[in-house]
Amino acid sequence: MLHSLSLTTRLTLFFTLAAGAVVFGLALLVIAASERHFIELDHMALQDKQHLIEDILARSNSTEDAKWLAARGIEPPSRAVRQRPRFEG
Repeated sequence: MLHSLSLTTRLTLFFTLAAGAVVFGLALLVIAASERHFIELDHMALQDKQHLIEDILARSNSTEDAKWLAARGIEPPSRAVRQRPRFEG
């Protein structure tokens, strides 16, 4: 079947398939990179919440104190000093 097609048609089909494969491969790379990026962002957000909870529990003397601090959203002084790591890209 391919021998009945002209050389130009065969080369066009080959180039189209090769370009499509490259675009498909790049799309997979972008999807994987964005997934890793959002997983990292989720991890950072959860880590910040964990530190906040640990600081609230460290400052409280009882369960009622912890509930009171958490309900008012009072952040411990150590949280104000902590900074997120810089983006290096």
